[in-house]
Amino acid sequence: MMKKATLIILILCSFCYSFASAKAPRWKMNTPQTSPSGIRYSLIKPGKGTLPGDSNIAIIDYCQYNQSRQQVTQSSLRQYRKGYHVELCEKQIDPGFRNAIKLLRKGGKGFFSWRSPKGDSVHYYIRLRQIAPPPNYAGFFIDNAPDTVPIRIDDPEKENFGDSTILIVTLAELPALLPGCDSAHKEMYVMLKFTERYFDNGVKYRDVLVAVPCVNTFEKGFFEPGKRYIVTALKWHTSDEVFREVTDSYQSVNTKRYRCLRIRKA
Repeated sequence: MMKKATLIILILCSFCYSFASAKAPRWKMNTPQTSPSGIRYSLIKPGKGTLPGDSNIAIIDYCQYNQSRQQVTQSSLRQYRKGYHVELCEKQIDPGFRNAIKLLRKGGKGFFSWRSPKGDSVHYYIRLRQIAPPPNYAGFFIDNAPDTVPIRIDDPEKENFGDSTILIVTLAELPALLPGCDSAHKEMYVMLKFTERYFDNGVKYRDVLVAVPCVNTFEKGFFEPGKRYIVTALKWHTSDEVFREVTDSYQSVNTKRYRCLRIRKA
């Protein structure tokens, strides 16, 4: 009985420690400095090693604070226990967020404030866990029909190798509303409808929906109805909407949805 009670106490202590470790730090910016890019920051710990570059993936913990800096509005500490992955080369990332991460070395942490593209003042705690090299998308293997090719690539957000799919599709239409890229806190996506050709006792066609990041970052006229595209994508999950804002004008629950990783004209 004593051993059982001890075990229960240890489990409870472990749970309490886990809960406490996920608690956001209290905002505290001591003797702030200003970076050349305009970031106001106060480092708790600078970290060791080299600074991350735009080609790296930064594995971080972060908390966002409201204007009064007394309450946390967003945090990665509980949802992403192994760290939140940020590809620093991605164009849709708020430049302030990218530049703040690049002020830290491995193991470094601190508090950061800057003006978002909208002009709002934003406040973050960021801890840089690890600096990883850019993902290698060259190691695809192909063993299926050419229209739909299962591949395996490194999915930096889930810290494992996730099944991805290459789709050769035709853009069916462009929605009336195409969002911009001006969100300070979420990646902006728009759901586009494509037509996929596949084989099932003959050639058949079906609609697929692909969430494409910030269409304004592509060259003018890149998306044109009737044109074919090669899309590398992951299946779209509800959890994707936590850190992504998607404009989705299609209500069909039966249509397959994907999140675009890479897209190019066929």
